Amino acid sequence: MALFVEKKFVSTLTNLKSYKEKNYEKALYETFLAMDEQIISKEGIEILKKLKEDEQAESMAGCTANVLLLTDKEMFIANAGDSRSVLRTKQV
Repeated sequence: MALFVEKKFVSTLTNLKSYKEKNYEKALYETFLAMDEQIISKEGIEILKKLKEDEQAESMAGCTANVLLLTDKEMFIANAGDSRSVLRTKQV
């Protein structure tokens, strides 16, 4: 799953209308939903089978994700699954 998301996430995100309109919060939300939809599609299942063969994977279990999208003025942090993000700007 993680390899699938690695291959598909950025292109899915940057092709969305919401991303092109700079509505990044919505674009990230839509991308996470799209990953779920793509993984269970016929094409997604074929890609997962190929990835499993290539990696000799024993498990195709789920995937967690942490995403940081930076613009000139803002940052958007999103996560899915059992994962959290921590951002540290300077030593205390």
